Amino acid sequence: MMNNAKNLDYRIPDIKYPKVKVKKTRIRYLTDEQETRLMGELSPHKQVNTANATTTQMKYYNYTLVKLLATSGMRLGEASILKWTDLSFDLSTVSVYRPKVDNNSILHIPTETIAALKELCDLYGSESEYIFPAKDGGPRKHATGAYNKAVARTLPEFDSFTIHDVRHHFASTLAMKGASFQAISMILGQTYINQPDPTVLPLNPHIHVSKNCSTND
Repeated sequence: MMNNAKNLDYRIPDIKYPKVKVKKTRIRYLTDEQETRLMGELSPHKQVNTANATTTQMKYYNYTLVKLLATSGMRLGEASILKWTDLSFDLSTVSVYRPKVDNNSILHIPTETIAALKELCDLYGSESEYIFPAKDGGPRKHATGAYNKAVARTLPEFDSFTIHDVRHHFASTLAMKGASFQAISMILGQTYINQPDPTVLPLNPHIHVSKNCSTND
């Protein structure tokens, strides 16, 4: 605009425009191929010669946890305290309490993730009320060693891709599919849901969910 004004013989003072510094940030998004690589490495169905019962069980927990984070955008701390009674297989939803912002929401869970949760429930659901329990049966601590090793083995192009980056990957996926920033913010639990939104179900205290791996009434 300033150049156009000068071309029209307007008297324009010389202005030095400040340079905008663009902060370099690491990539926190996976392509479909990279996500497939990572989930394949975490898969409990991958053949491991040294696998024992405990190792296999932990692989089921780790795989399902990362699958849930990648398709729901939950924080690790939110997923760690989930109970089986928070999950509805019939409705393909999960009730999430978010301690960081002290709010609740019910999120839709994709069919593939529901199937992984169902398999986990069939195998180990009777061992604890928590979906991802610690050894003492309580909520799982924020241990990410197995995940970090899987990233190092399968994503050498990344300096790091933390478990929290999975949440950013989910948000990026929604944005590229055309979701509004307001909708993404609400799904991620960054704001209180004051208005109905088709992408997030409002919390209904009258929904009763019982622990049953085959169905939830």
